Amino acid sequence: MLSGFEPINIVFFPQTQVLLSLMLAIGAIILFRKVRGWPALLVLVGSLGYFVMHLINAVSAFTISVGSSPGSSIVRGWSVLDNVAGVATVFLPIGLLAFALRATRRI
Repeated sequence: MLSGFEPINIVFFPQTQVLLSLMLAIGAIILFRKVRGWPALLVLVGSLGYFVMHLINAVSAFTISVGSSPGSSIVRGWSVLDNVAGVATVFLPIGLLAFALRATRRI
């Protein structure tokens, strides 16, 4: 019954993941414009990484059919961009941790 679904798409559809990560990125842009610190920059880079990663997965889910085999240069380009975005997502929790550490110092 669920054999056609990937584990990442069971909870949210790809369109919902893109929309939620876009909202996260917009919030990070607003935060960066108000604070302008390095933790805000880390949060911005991480949230943009999530948005790009979910956007790539959603576009590839709807453009590449199951039985087709796209060219190797297309797959390589998509996978490199997806991996770069995946690495960028590491900066989101680091930036949030830096915000938390700054908040505890001010209290």
